[in-house]
Amino acid sequence: MPCPVCAAEPRALETEWKGMTLWRCLSCASVYMDPAPTDADRHAMYDDPYQGATDGYYAKAEKKLRRCRKRARMLDAYVTTGKAFLEVGSSGGFMVEAMRERGYAATGVEPDAPGVAYAQKTFPGCTFHNGLLEEVEARGVLDQYDAIYCSEVIEHVPFPRPFVAAIARHLKPGGVLNVTTPDVAHWNKPKDITAWNEFCPPSHCTYFSPQGLRTVFAEHGLEVFRHRFNWKAGIQFYARKT
Repeated sequence: MPCPVCAAEPRALETEWKGMTLWRCLSCASVYMDPAPTDADRHAMYDDPYQGATDGYYAKAEKKLRRCRKRARMLDAYVTTGKAFLEVGSSGGFMVEAMRERGYAATGVEPDAPGVAYAQKTFPGCTFHNGLLEEVEARGVLDQYDAIYCSEVIEHVPFPRPFVAAIARHLKPGGVLNVTTPDVAHWNKPKDITAWNEFCPPSHCTYFSPQGLRTVFAEHGLEVFRHRFNWKAGIQFYARKT
């Protein structure tokens, strides 16, 4: 199939690993699975990954909330249009709560049902919806938002162009999108992709280069205005909807 990031056809084999095949786009340098995971595969992967919202991530709730308050402060500094916030991939709701504390009407979308239940119980001042973004959007429950946060999520998406299109539909003109994801083109990534700590297909099925992510953003009217430097092999973009 064409590159799901930039739609270019030319590609080279990146690796074959445990019955899965990953290709490198020769245009934008992103790496992707072909064949891609299905929606059924995605639901199976994200059905209670944290053991009823008790494992790992949730066991360090106060630490997570402190970290999210710092991220919320940084994001809030760029927002000029209003006080409506959406997190795509909200997990236990910590970033959603951090933005609520800063005066936002704060909403989260998350496919992990126990994570949503935890967030609803722990942060009752926020709104949470269970499901993949495209499923929640189809219910007609999402509005337009002044700030959208999507951290370490887009690499799980086999077809990022419609995913980014959905995010753009729900971002107000002038609104800010903050996305983080692993950087497959980073100098600090091992040459052998299978030795990279971010290499975990089929959960991670699309690995972006900064060029590739800028391309798909631009296609949907999202202009990157800040690319934060990262010593680790990661991308952090702030983009504004034009």
